[in-house]
Amino acid sequence: MAIENTKKYINAAIWQSLFASTERPYYDVAGKVYYNKLEAIVETDKLSKQTGIGPWFILRFNCFNNLSTVDFSSEPSLSYQELCVQRAQQLRDKYKYIRLWYSGGVDSHTALRSFYEANLPIDEIVTVRQDDIGKYHNFESTQVVKPNLAKIRAWFPTAKITELDYTIDLNNNDFDSDRFQSKLLRMVPGWHLIRNPSSAFDLDHTLLREFDNCSHCELVGEPKPRVIKKDNKWYTYILDSTIEGVLALPGLELFHLSRDFPQLYIKQCHLLKHAYEKLMQGQPDYYSKTFDKNYEQKNIILQRHNEWDTQNISQRHNKWAKPVADKDQPVMIFAHDYFAVSSEFETQYKKFSAVFKKNIYDVYQNYFDAGQNWKHTKGMFSIFWCLDEHKSLTVDQLWPNGFGNY
Repeated sequence: MAIENTKKYINAAIWQSLFASTERPYYDVAGKVYYNKLEAIVETDKLSKQTGIGPWFILRFNCFNNLSTVDFSSEPSLSYQELCVQRAQQLRDKYKYIRLWYSGGVDSHTALRSFYEANLPIDEIVTVRQDDIGKYHNFESTQVVKPNLAKIRAWFPTAKITELDYTIDLNNNDFDSDRFQSKLLRMVPGWHLIRNPSSAFDLDHTLLREFDNCSHCELVGEPKPRVIKKDNKWYTYILDSTIEGVLALPGLELFHLSRDFPQLYIKQCHLLKHAYEKLMQGQPDYYSKTFDKNYEQKNIILQRHNEWDTQNISQRHNKWAKPVADKDQPVMIFAHDYFAVSSEFETQYKKFSAVFKKNIYDVYQNYFDAGQNWKHTKGMFSIFWCLDEHKSLTVDQLWPNGFGNY
């Protein structure tokens, strides 16, 4: 693969070619596959205007639809920990080179620990930081990852440790350049400029070297299952916005959900189902929708934790990020970029906000949420897999009057 290291942004054709190596969730636009939602929205909007067909009849989210043949109602007999070790072994057998994106949160740490407990190597571990923005912006990276780098190296002495400082991306961007304009479609709406996954490959072109090897993956810890009860049956589903950030990674493997090792995800779903069933206490089915808002409770039920995070930094991070993300701001603010607007990067950040709003949101605003969260695209559902019998349904089949009315 010929990469021109003198250019800041990766050639669009090269970038698109990186996504064909793994089976992964994607967007379907009239039968054409897209791995980035903004690119899918651009094509959908064009087709909708040409045909007069509503955009949501054209744009679909395919999150392992072929798993509809798998019986999600059959709970694996092995424990969650045993399945995590098996998943690590399955990935190690499948790929010659594994690059783990490690944030210090419970999801990526579960993946890290699973390889350690399986006594298996990880080839490269990528951590992300923005040291110049401030400690609140770097809860996990400065207070969990950085203090424990020695432990990571002790667990994986042969692994390459790659530390990326995304502040450089914000500081050096020429937002008026043609190359940055083309990069806009690689952005992840609702995610933050200075931790946008696609930016990592612009910052460090050496990350692309492993794509010459077809047996390679970018491993992330997501996703956490969502479960909900309808007509006295439990279902699990994925909302694209919950994994939208990592979908920007080429060569993607989700540790907890895959076509060739669904048992781990299914086990997690049944852990939630058993716990939530006890909490229902005679409540109507729609009450089950409220459980998904309690992230700390979900992590405990799912047995996801970071034993190095003795101060519960991840929990504090979640409590901080939510009100920041919901706060009404005069310019577009992503949760993790909140402190950038009161730092030396304020000018660059506001300029980026204006460029994104003019070129993306103002043009395609029908695909975005309204109100304070206007920077987020409207969520799209996967198939709903039933946990009580072998069947799968679409959101329209389960909620013909709309999921929002449930």
